[in-house]
Amino acid sequence: MESKKRSWLAVPGTDCAIPLTVIDGAADGKTVFISAGVHSRECVGIEAARRLAQRLDAKNIRGRVIIAHSCNYEGFVSHSDDMVPGDGKNLNKCFPGDINGSVSERIAACITEKLIKECDFAVDLHSGGGHEFLVPHAYFQCMAAPEVVEKSIAMAAHANMKYAVGADRANGLYSSASLLGKPAVLVERGQCGLWTEEESEQAVTDAKNILRFLDVLRDGVAAVRYPQEVAKAGYYETSPAAGCWYPVKKPGECITAGECVGTIRDVYGELLAEIRAKASGVVLFETSSLAIGLDEPMIAYGEL
Repeated sequence: MESKKRSWLAVPGTDCAIPLTVIDGAADGKTVFISAGVHSRECVGIEAARRLAQRLDAKNIRGRVIIAHSCNYEGFVSHSDDMVPGDGKNLNKCFPGDINGSVSERIAACITEKLIKECDFAVDLHSGGGHEFLVPHAYFQCMAAPEVVEKSIAMAAHANMKYAVGADRANGLYSSASLLGKPAVLVERGQCGLWTEEESEQAVTDAKNILRFLDVLRDGVAAVRYPQEVAKAGYYETSPAAGCWYPVKKPGECITAGECVGTIRDVYGELLAEIRAKASGVVLFETSSLAIGLDEPMIAYGEL
C-alpha cells in the first residue's frame, strides 16, 4: 500500500539524527536512495530534497524512494563550514564509516548500513560550498564493477549537466555505494553556499528525470537523456602555499595540459606558485575566495 512517511534516523552512539522521507509506491520495484546535505552548506541539494519529498506522489512510484534531507543536519542548523560539528571531519571522506569511530564515521556507518545497503541505486545531491564556484556536473565511481559504471554513467546523463566525471576516490557516499554494487551518481548544482529558486527547481528536475529513467517514477512524463561529455578522470588540486589565489580560468572553460590555470601570491604580490594543468579538459570548480590556505582545495578539472 502506497504511503509517505517522515522520520528521524538516530545515529547510534551520538546525539545526531538524519531527517528522512520514505515513499512507498503503489507497485513493487527498485529502491532509490536520494541524499542531500552531506556537506552542510550545500543548500541547493537540501532545498531540492525538501521539494522532491513534498511533490512525489506515492501513486506514481514503482518501488521505494528514500530521501535523506540533510545527512549532516547538526552542521546545517549550526551553519558549520561543511564539517560535522562533533569531530570537525568531512563526512564525504568517511564512508563506508565505522560504528565505533568518531561522530562522522558513525554517521557514515549508519547511512551505509541503514540506507545504502537497502537501496538499488543512489543519487547524492551536492553544490558548491561557501568558497566554490562551479559549473553543473556529475560524478561516477570509475573503479566499480563495469556494469555499475555503465549504469551510473547512464544515470548521470539524465541530469541536465554537460559533464560527467569519473572519480576513483572510495570514501564518498556515492563511491561507497557503487563499490557495494549500487549504481550511483553525485550531482553538483549551485555554488558558494547559496541557493536560488531556479537552481533548486533544476535539481528537482534532475532527480525526477533520473527516477523516471530508473522506472521508479511513473508520472506519464518521459525521461530525457541529455548530451553529455564523459571525463575519464578528475584532478583535484590543493594549494601548495598559503596566500592569495588568482585563477586564470573559470568553471566551464577548457584548458590544455601545461597551461597556467592560476597563481598564488603573497600579500605583497610576490609570486609563490604557478599552477599548471596536468591534463587537457574542463574546469569543474575552483575556490572563489582571494585567501587560500596551505593544502586547501584550489581547483578541479576533468580530463576530456
